[in-house]
Amino acid sequence: MVFDPEDRYIWAVAKAASGDVFVATGDQGRIYRIPAGGDAQLFYDAEASHVLALALDAGGNVLAGTGTPGQVIRIEQNGRGFVVLDSPYAEIRALRPAADGALYAVAVGSSPARTQAAPATPTPTRAPVPRVTTSTTVTAVAGATPPPAAPTPAPAQAARNAGRGRGAVYRIQPDGAWDAVWESQADTPYDVALDDRGRLIIGTGNDGKIYAVSDDPPRIALLARAPAEQITSLAVGDDGAHYYATSNPGAVYRLSTATASTGTYVSEVHDAQTVAAWGALRYEGPLLLAVRQHRQAE
Repeated sequence: MVFDPEDRYIWAVAKAASGDVFVATGDQGRIYRIPAGGDAQLFYDAEASHVLALALDAGGNVLAGTGTPGQVIRIEQNGRGFVVLDSPYAEIRALRPAADGALYAVAVGSSPARTQAAPATPTPTRAPVPRVTTSTTVTAVAGATPPPAAPTPAPAQAARNAGRGRGAVYRIQPDGAWDAVWESQADTPYDVALDDRGRLIIGTGNDGKIYAVSDDPPRIALLARAPAEQITSLAVGDDGAHYYATSNPGAVYRLSTATASTGTYVSEVHDAQTVAAWGALRYEGPLLLAVRQHRQAE
């Protein structure tokens, strides 16, 4: 046995070029360093409940994603840490460095400690009639409709306690500036990867969706949908194909870069939540659409 800490959880492991191995734990939020051929030593105390994700940048600094609070911390080799992202989410679940020096961080779960009540809004005397244009890009659909399965808890205990179905992916630049490149109130992100085209690939749950984010400002497309509830891990092979691991059921899939000859896309119901008159429906490409249209009565 190489390392058996007193901590209750081991969430992530990362190996440095020097051969040192870093281990992230909970529920005390600590990082240990195991030198090559040496004994483990406490490297950093994050003062958080969990350290859930680890990565190393080009300069050899350790990058840590924490839970409760959801922060990204850059830690120098001397053990000095700096918070580079203090998110409004409860967890930073995954970290993915990019070749250009940027860092992508997956944040999930609303943080009750940071949630504030929204100010009261006077009730309008007349309901507004919004004009909404909705555009959906579909590139492929992978797999069939998943079979019914018993619900399985999310991988991290902190995520179960913090809430499900909300998350974001942040891009942190080398100079410390950051922005949210993807955010959802419906899908929970689990992992991200960068493909050979420079696109950011995002694996989500609980509907097994894979999104692709490209360009700046970001353009988001639904890349595929897996026959599973959660896509928990992503990787891109040397052949450019995407590999992903799923939960509920647990499996590993390969998503080819070849274009599917046929596919089906079923959209979610869009509720305008007020009196609305729907306009024209337009689509591009050989898609077969089944549409049911109704008008909400006043």
